[in-house]
Order: sequence, then C-alpha cells, then structure tokens
Amino acid sequence: MTTSRSRFNFTALVYILPLTLALLLLVVLPLLYVGAMSFMGRGAYGGTIKRFTVDAYESLADFTYLKAVGRSICMALKSSVLCILLGYPFTFIVARKWKNQASCLCFCS
Repeated sequence: MTTSRSRFNFTALVYILPLTLALLLLVVLPLLYVGAMSFMGRGAYGGTIKRFTVDAYESLADFTYLKAVGRSICMALKSSVLCILLGYPFTFIVARKWKNQASCLCFCS
C-alpha cells in the first residue's frame, strides 16, 4: 500500500509567481489606491487632501446620477440579450456543421 505525499512543487511556483506578481502590481494595488482616494477630501484646485470624507458617495444618491446608472444598466441588459440571441444560434450552426469534421480540427499532429 502506497501513500501519496504532497510535495512542494517548485516548478509550479516558478510558473505562477510572475502572473501573481503582475496581477498584484497591475490590478490589486491600483484598485486599493483608487478605493483609498475615493475617501479623501477635495482640494481647492481639484487635488485631494488627506482628510477622510464620504462626500463622493453622498453625491451618488443624487437623482441625476441614479438616472445615468439606470440608463447604463438598461443598455447593458439590452446588449447582453442581443449578444445571446445572436450568439447561440451561430454557435449551434457552427457546432452542427463541424460535428463530422472534428478530426480535421486537431492541430496536434
């Protein structure tokens, strides 16, 4: 009876580390920075001052912003439905056409 031991896979770490660092530097840190900046106060000339405030979030409750957000959501739903209605029949036709030609699609030889 053999027992499998989990070993530290150094090769996997070498492959995963650059992607993890890139995601951290290019996605996570900028999002944290923008999130922190959204709670700072507005300066006299458009800059930010290091004062905690929620003014930016209070202005989101204004009817003008809510109307714009509602229009954006409506447009996103319409485009999603249109893409689904056009995409599914197209993929069905392509899948039916290439059903018997699956051996031709192998590029591994």
